[in-house]
Amino acid sequence: MDDKGLIPVSDPLTGTLMFIPTVAKRLPASYLLDKDLEIEDILVAAPHLLSAMDQAGWPLAHIQMMANFYVGLTDHEYCSSGSEVDKRTWVLYHDEQ
Repeated sequence: MDDKGLIPVSDPLTGTLMFIPTVAKRLPASYLLDKDLEIEDILVAAPHLLSAMDQAGWPLAHIQMMANFYVGLTDHEYCSSGSEVDKRTWVLYHDEQ
């Protein structure tokens, strides 16, 4: 599936045809749980999450709390550790939050 393309969908309420990103129309089995991600995946997704929260109108305090959480995670020594155990621990900690 092309993550950069658009697909047409019909609005079930109005019948209006609209285009949505293909990434928004994925099969449920194609998603990964946070615990199954790599550190790099989480670090790439975090700014997009914060941006989406802002665009969705979340309170600034909540966005700032999440930003601080990701800054803390990024600064943690396990984030840049060469140890696979440290990296896995970091990802599992992220998953549990």
